[in-house]
Amino acid sequence: IFGVVTNSTLLAIPLFVFMGYLVERANLIANWPRRAETKPLNVICVATGDYLGRGEDYVAHLLAGIARNYEGAAKFHVLREGPASWWAKMQMFEPGRFPKGERCVYFDLDTVITGDLTDLMEYDGPFAGLRDVWQPGQMGSGIMSWTAGEADHVWQAWVDAGRPTDDPRGDQAFIAQHMPMAIRLQDLLPVQLVSWK
Repeated sequence: IFGVVTNSTLLAIPLFVFMGYLVERANLIANWPRRAETKPLNVICVATGDYLGRGEDYVAHLLAGIARNYEGAAKFHVLREGPASWWAKMQMFEPGRFPKGERCVYFDLDTVITGDLTDLMEYDGPFAGLRDVWQPGQMGSGIMSWTAGEADHVWQAWVDAGRPTDDPRGDQAFIAQHMPMAIRLQDLLPVQLVSWK
């Protein structure tokens, strides 16, 4: 039993369930900052190169999943420039890419959407990203939500560093380094976001 208790992944499961219970009991979802209907929403994915040889299929499935599960108004953006790797996400933070003050929600191409996206799309609080399932203390960049202009400094830091693409921890480590107070989306939506990893 000692081996099971020291396994951080197995130990995290009951803690995660308990956290979800507490969030639900405290009714935190009802107390989120909610995006006003008049505040524009940008839904973004990045498709550089040809993801797994089926890049356009992934784009089509993602956009169809969003359309099926969100009834609100949104502007869809498929960013096709930049390095043919996860580092192409950095361009989302380029100042002026999206009108300052508008809300942005990003999805990785391999995101599978199976339920209502209203809570995620209406969140209007501070920058939020996923909790990395392999490294629970780290931020994951598979889904992110922010207000345009809030993370401009991430782009500038990347440019100032020479636009590196060689960190094996990927873009999410760089983003997390410059957004250390990022909210974890699993804390906001404890039963709505699940990883297949």
